[in-house]
Amino acid sequence: KLEKIQDLLAIINKTSLKRNDKSYLIGGVIRDVILSIEPNDIDIAIEGDAISFGEEILLNCEGKKIKHSSQFKTFTFSVNNLIVDLNSCRKELYAYPGSLPTIEFSNIYHDIKRRDFTMNCMALEINLKEGNELLDPLNGYEDVCNKNIRAVRENIFIEDSTRIIRALRYSGSLGFNIEEDTSDH
Repeated sequence: KLEKIQDLLAIINKTSLKRNDKSYLIGGVIRDVILSIEPNDIDIAIEGDAISFGEEILLNCEGKKIKHSSQFKTFTFSVNNLIVDLNSCRKELYAYPGSLPTIEFSNIYHDIKRRDFTMNCMALEINLKEGNELLDPLNGYEDVCNKNIRAVRENIFIEDSTRIIRALRYSGSLGFNIEEDTSDH
């Protein structure tokens, strides 16, 4: 499976360079690699339009199966049984608790800060010519190593209550502890 991921990343890199859009591996795939878990899906953040980026990628992929785009500037597809979620780097603004967010294109740093838990907030730029530096402004690497689930900010459960279920699922499946301040939210 890692060979399939590398092949896909080469296509993403080529597309990034052609379009002059930065692309990043982000979230669970990085956490899983740190934990030596083989990823079943990969999340890619694009500093640009993920939907048109995804359409362009599919022109160069064999074995593609699923194609779905959403109002949240995301594009999902499957290649050789690997699920790929592309999202446009974005800010999310919530009018009131539980409402759907208003989406605004942004950069990788805003995209990281809109996420749920620090362990899902690490990013690795795909289209670097030399070396890859882990972007980890919220210390997600340390939380993965210490097996902690830590909320990115105070109101994540008010914004989206399904994050409570995600925290519990991560706790059970990964054997992580929900950090005290996070469980108090």
